[in-house]
Amino acid sequence: MALTNGAQRGVGFAVIASLGRLIAFIPMIAVSALGMGLILSASGVVFTAVKFVGAAYLIYLGVKILRSSSQGRRQHGRGTDPHIGASILA
Repeated sequence: MALTNGAQRGVGFAVIASLGRLIAFIPMIAVSALGMGLILSASGVVFTAVKFVGAAYLIYLGVKILRSSSQGRRQHGRGTDPHIGASILA
């Protein structure tokens, strides 16, 4: 949204709009964090459950990304590129 505002109306408008969204999101983030903090501090079982659910979700995302990247290489007839990551090693 900020990119669209910046492209259509200028950088100044995009900055002002972004600050407005930030001001609106701060209370929502604070209330969410406090509520989750209270729930997690009240119950060790809930805290452990949230940790396991979060770990399972991260594993799911990782597997999904790995599957989609390998399928993409097969569909486009590309194998592994030896130059990928070369700039990291250099």
